[in-house]
Amino acid sequence: MKYLIFIILLPINLFLLLLIKIFKKFLNIKFYKIRTERIGHLFFNTLLFIERKKKKIYHQNKKINFIIPYIDNQSIISNKYLLRFWKKFLRFHKSKLIKYLLLTDEKIFKNNDLKLNVITYDYNGTLDNLTTKVFFSKNELEKGFSFLKSFGLNKDDKFVCLLVRDNNYLKKKFPNKDFSYHDHRNSNIYNYEKACKYLISKGIFIFKMGLYSDKRLKLNKKYYFDYANSNVRSDFFDIFLSAYCYFWISTGTGLDASNYVFNKPILYTNRSPIGYLMAKNNSLSLIKHHYDANLKRNLTLREINNNSLINAATSSDYLEKGINLVENSEEEIFLSTQELYESLTDNFKFIKEREELNLKARKLIKYDSKFFLDINFNNIENFKNHPFFSYNFLMKNPNLLN
Repeated sequence: MKYLIFIILLPINLFLLLLIKIFKKFLNIKFYKIRTERIGHLFFNTLLFIERKKKKIYHQNKKINFIIPYIDNQSIISNKYLLRFWKKFLRFHKSKLIKYLLLTDEKIFKNNDLKLNVITYDYNGTLDNLTTKVFFSKNELEKGFSFLKSFGLNKDDKFVCLLVRDNNYLKKKFPNKDFSYHDHRNSNIYNYEKACKYLISKGIFIFKMGLYSDKRLKLNKKYYFDYANSNVRSDFFDIFLSAYCYFWISTGTGLDASNYVFNKPILYTNRSPIGYLMAKNNSLSLIKHHYDANLKRNLTLREINNNSLINAATSSDYLEKGINLVENSEEEIFLSTQELYESLTDNFKFIKEREELNLKARKLIKYDSKFFLDINFNNIENFKNHPFFSYNFLMKNPNLLN
């Protein structure tokens, strides 16, 4: 069927492409495919596209610019409410014509110039001053706060979203695709129990987020709800809870990308690789320990850098170099959770020392420009994307800074 549609539309698409090429000196036409299949991309990439489009970053001088977002109707929609949410800020096309126009350009003319490249990192500070003001309708707010009320939470009560990655979601959502190359990003939720108990002692409610999670914590039900495995989980509540939480504890996977949209503090735990760990205001980071089987010890940041592991994106990248990624301990996660809470309540006492340690860390992390491209596919020189490490994590692991 796909081939038949391609043939039927070929004459029209060839004509359109010819016109585009003729008027190329006067027109800048770009098409951006909104990535809907993974919620992290649907959140972050779409926000980045909207902000760049508003600020005319995709525009070319002295040309008439048409920057056109579209959706592939055959793509999986990771969160249908989020897609409707973005319609408040963005008009996008659902026509198959764009898909086959680009396919014709690629197959016949061996060209991809009409495709817009939305890089999944904010290399030029586009998101520093958001112009996209998020909002919910009156009915949505009533629905969301009524949901919180069912857990005994009032509008001003604090709750935290906990998101710990395992491989169960991808196995069930994409049963025919092998995602084992991402196994190094998985974590054991039981190591988060002490941190959760600490938050509960502060009167903070916890929602365990995600979908199809296969492990469950047994905590005080008055302050903890396994929303991920409940029958009340919905696309809307995913977004509402993201918008109104006090902060996130996460492993950097999918839904927590909402913190860029709603400007929520976040504790990143068990992160790898370092190169794709983006820092933002009110964020703290912990990375997985890079244990070298030959040296029989954890690598320093300098050694991680020298072994080209800053951007190691697959599990095999680590295995080939004899590196075993070791998860953060329960104590590390607890102390960093405590640190974030104290920071948000103005009770953290080592602000200056944390800044000094992070300055040392930044000097040890070097980014290879070949891994980082701008919107025109050019290498980004002097790319800076440094995480902001937890003070307690660096103090417990002083060898990282050697």
